[in-house]
Amino acid sequence: MDNFLVETNLGFQRNFRQEWSRYVAHDLMPPVFPEAMPFPAELEREFEKDYYSAVVKTEYKVSKKLLITSGFNTNYQKNSINGRGFIIPAFWQFNLGGYLLAKYSFSDISVFRIGGRYDFGEIQTESYFDWYAPFNQRASEKKRDFSSFSWSVGYNYTPSNWIFKLNAGKSFRMPTPQELAANGLNYHYFRYEIGDSTLLPEISWQLDAGVEFSSKRFAIGTSPFLNYFSNYIYLNPTSNIERGYQIFNYTQSRVFRYGAEVHAHYDLLKDLRLGIIGEYVYSLQLSGDKEGFTLPFSPAPSAIINLKYQKEKLG
Repeated sequence: MDNFLVETNLGFQRNFRQEWSRYVAHDLMPPVFPEAMPFPAELEREFEKDYYSAVVKTEYKVSKKLLITSGFNTNYQKNSINGRGFIIPAFWQFNLGGYLLAKYSFSDISVFRIGGRYDFGEIQTESYFDWYAPFNQRASEKKRDFSSFSWSVGYNYTPSNWIFKLNAGKSFRMPTPQELAANGLNYHYFRYEIGDSTLLPEISWQLDAGVEFSSKRFAIGTSPFLNYFSNYIYLNPTSNIERGYQIFNYTQSRVFRYGAEVHAHYDLLKDLRLGIIGEYVYSLQLSGDKEGFTLPFSPAPSAIINLKYQKEKLG
């Protein structure tokens, strides 16, 4: 059938990572590393992940104006750990999702889109006890499953030199194993991270728009957005200290976020272009212990001015 298309994609990925450092005893660790351990003294952490994925996508051209796209994707990953250090436990994770999208073209410059998606996921983390203190449990065996329905609707209008876009929707994100079960030092950021096994999936309602004008030598555009999260997951700094490091807890709260991106360029000469890109994001916590404060690690406003010289042929 010329108006029907099916695409499939099967994948496998294996990641293996080791972090090495000289053995230094702390807390209840023995001054001399025991010889009978199943890993070498210098192996700080080891992560091994096997990842399997499958994607099926179909397109059905109902008419010149209507295109239906559907599909599903699934993946499974198994993660094991080793070494003398700990930050996240071994775990496995399974995800399955399906979607249906419809695109209707009223004309070449007027397009309407609507879609829905259902996702299901399951995570199981394994228990972990410190090798040097078997009574000290850092992670417990937990099994969580999550599911949600997401949707989006949008409209594009592109008359002459203009582009107008408007989109609204609901999105869903499962907590990661690190957000659920971390309990250790993150040496890359010099902080002690602690997860929360009771975290709920992150749900967001969003509205975004876009306006752009372009001519032969000049273009300018902006893309403002609004987001409301009923339970935004983030890393929350505390005043507590563990092993000399500040403790950060994974937590969640209601969050309102808005911002915009602005971009423009002007061709000063045939091969010389002046451009600017600016971004602004503001995030406000609406619940929790830090209600009324912005989110930690929110990006600062930024602007980049660039001058680009480009020539098709030299000489």
